[in-house]
Amino acid sequence: MKKIIAIATLVLIGANGFSQAKKELNEAPVTAAAPATKSEDHKDKYKDLNLTEDQKSKLKELNKKNKADKAKLEADATLTADQKAAKLKDLKKEQSKSFKAILTPQQLETYKASRNKSKDSE
Repeated sequence: MKKIIAIATLVLIGANGFSQAKKELNEAPVTAAAPATKSEDHKDKYKDLNLTEDQKSKLKELNKKNKADKAKLEADATLTADQKAAKLKDLKKEQSKSFKAILTPQQLETYKASRNKSKDSE
């Protein structure tokens, strides 16, 4: 009986050590050339628009408002999942209209072109 317990203990210790070593091998190394995050991608899209400082501040305020509205809607426990989805869709449409209202016609064309280009690449 003691042999079985001793063998089981050794197997468990060995398996645990092996799994930790394997985990370290699977971790991706951190490099300076990491892929762009979603927010960095948006900044690049906005960079092409040549926004004025006034437009940048308006977009910043719009983004704050959008996040607050979305969080409030998602936290509403009185709505079903389908109702939340429908309201989120409506909210997104409103936010898109507000965003487009800040842009000039030329900037809007540039934005649409870059958006279509990114959709085609996916």
